[in-house]
Amino acid sequence: MAQKDVALLKEANLNAVRVHAHVTHPAFYAACDREGVLVWQDFPLQWGYAPDEAFAQEALRQARAMVEVLGAHPSVYLWCAQNEPTHNRHALGPLLAGALRAADPTRPVKEASDFREHPYPGWYWGHYRDFLALPGAPLPSEFGAQALPRAELLRRVLGEAAWPPRWEVWAYHNFQPHETFRVAGVEMGESLEEFVERSQDYQARLIEFAVHAYRRAKGKVVGYFQFMFVEPWEGITWAVLDVERVPKKGFFALKEASSPVLLSLVPYRERVEVGGPPLQEAWLVSDLDRPLSLRVRLFLEGPATLALLETEVALEAGEVRRFFSLGELWESPLEVQARFLPQREALARIPPGAYRLVGEAWEGERLWSRHVLSVEYLEPILPLEVAW
Repeated sequence: MAQKDVALLKEANLNAVRVHAHVTHPAFYAACDREGVLVWQDFPLQWGYAPDEAFAQEALRQARAMVEVLGAHPSVYLWCAQNEPTHNRHALGPLLAGALRAADPTRPVKEASDFREHPYPGWYWGHYRDFLALPGAPLPSEFGAQALPRAELLRRVLGEAAWPPRWEVWAYHNFQPHETFRVAGVEMGESLEEFVERSQDYQARLIEFAVHAYRRAKGKVVGYFQFMFVEPWEGITWAVLDVERVPKKGFFALKEASSPVLLSLVPYRERVEVGGPPLQEAWLVSDLDRPLSLRVRLFLEGPATLALLETEVALEAGEVRRFFSLGELWESPLEVQARFLPQREALARIPPGAYRLVGEAWEGERLWSRHVLSVEYLEPILPLEVAW
């Protein structure tokens, strides 16, 4: 199982994992050693504790023991003394961090993974669009949303309480109704299968949006740890893999958004009048250690198919670049704006309806990244020309 978990991490284009608030099986660290996956290792201490001298001494003993047990693993790159401490943040945390540094002066040590590093817009507060403000930067170490596992598993685990839901049973299995219905706005639908579909759609959409925002801010953001990768029990959690390692839609969103080469599209609006622009910005992000020459294609699919842009973009090793900006286009000389006149005229002739804005980034015959956004084209409210 440990080898499979590490293989799934690599399949999701991740090169580091946080072992969250526990010490896991030795086979997992051995698999990370073999596969070159870095491990952020938490000391199993979460939230607040009474300021008890005996408790502090036992925590110090166990922290030193953790280093003794795991310190020989080259995959372990960081020790963290506490997760989300409260009233004793500046008492027990520094004490434990000092013990960890003394036991292992070769690795970085964090006193705590604090609440401010754990942004949850779109789940505990706000809207997932708030990820544009880069909460938790420079290294967000928790973010995400719950998603239901597949309906077959829920029926097997919850029995008759699965549908219609008996909420006290669902709550025992970690389900968060307020966040699901009031913050995320997920609707149940008419069946358990429909509820699962909508729940997983929301998680995938949030993860995609958040990771794209963080990766476009490369430099300001140096990495990210989505919460969480795999469910530790038969629960309803924030994981993108259920307890049997069956992927939710969020797994594929995380995988695509974490591609070493990423094409990231920023919509103009989700609903726009016929003739209006579907795109505000387009970015390319490379984490490769070599230059790239990419062919980028943008097109609309829906009641009509329309090619919007095909261009070559050269990237240096590790570069992030915004190669299209509607705002910059508006400020450009008229001869530059005239290049987009055919697309503008073609957009004015498409029928209203639901479309997909599709972007692809190719290196030769290799498709590195594909990004798809939904956009709805509406009849103009007034028969006025849309300017862009």
